[in-house]
Amino acid sequence: MQARAAEQAAASHTKTTSGYAAAAALAAAERRQSSTVSSSMDIEPNVHAFAARLRSESLYPTFRNLVQVIYWLFVALAVIAAIGTLVMVFKGGGVGRLLGGLGGLFMTLLFLVMSKLGREMSLMLVDLSDAAVRIAANQEKQD
Repeated sequence: MQARAAEQAAASHTKTTSGYAAAAALAAAERRQSSTVSSSMDIEPNVHAFAARLRSESLYPTFRNLVQVIYWLFVALAVIAAIGTLVMVFKGGGVGRLLGGLGGLFMTLLFLVMSKLGREMSLMLVDLSDAAVRIAANQEKQD
């Protein structure tokens, strides 16, 4: 009887120990997973820092400046369209007021969207060009 009690005590100790071991293994797995998640989140700021450095050391600064000038010209066109829309809505009459307001609103939004899209696409192409030149230069160094 005492042997059976000792076996049961040993079995419960093994279960408890294995429970602790399982809990420790689970905690270790969670730590590994959280470190993987945090390291993937840590990569994101590094990518942004690399992109900022790439842009500051661009091979095409004149094109980047030209893109900014064109962007601001389109924003100015959007402001002019918005002012024209307001003038048409408050000073216009009848159907012209409604159609002028809708047309002006459409043109304002079109100029804003096109300015933002045009700038983003142009700068994306410049970033790709800068990156391609860096890749080619790094490969040439390795050869």
